[in-house]
Amino acid sequence: MLVIMVHVMCGALSYIDQDAHHKYHDFHGWVGCALVLIKFIIAGIFAWFAAYNNEKIKKQAKPFF
Repeated sequence: MLVIMVHVMCGALSYIDQDAHHKYHDFHGWVGCALVLIKFIIAGIFAWFAAYNNEKIKKQAKPFF
């Protein structure tokens, strides 16, 4: 549910100033900074969980992962 909520929020933030004439790209201004920060947080959470769970994988299953 948290992942869905974050993706909906990212989608909503990307349409806030869709037709702004002064924008060069979608990551311009405070909305872009928020989107990049959220994406880094999501990537960090994924890396932390991957490292945390890497120790729990059985030896036979390691080649699969």
